[in-house]
Amino acid sequence: MNKGGAPKGNQNAKKGAMLSSRLRKRLEERAKQDEIVDQLIDKACEGDLSAIKEIFDRLDGKPKQSIDLESNNTHQYVISDSPMPTVDEWVKEQE
Repeated sequence: MNKGGAPKGNQNAKKGAMLSSRLRKRLEERAKQDEIVDQLIDKACEGDLSAIKEIFDRLDGKPKQSIDLESNNTHQYVISDSPMPTVDEWVKEQE
């Protein structure tokens, strides 16, 4: 059972993981990780909102997005894999 994330077999997830792995390897080779982190912190201290957001997203995780489901729609939809009953069958079921 898939517990969130990309659907099973999604090639984009593999590509993203490969890119992250390559980025980590190159950063380690160049010993620039600390320098980059320091620059990010400096920018955040200067008031750069994107740097501040990046730091908070890394430390606390990205905030959950909420979806407003309020609607004036009064229709209800039913999804079923069984065939629809005829009108006569439906009426009999309701009695």
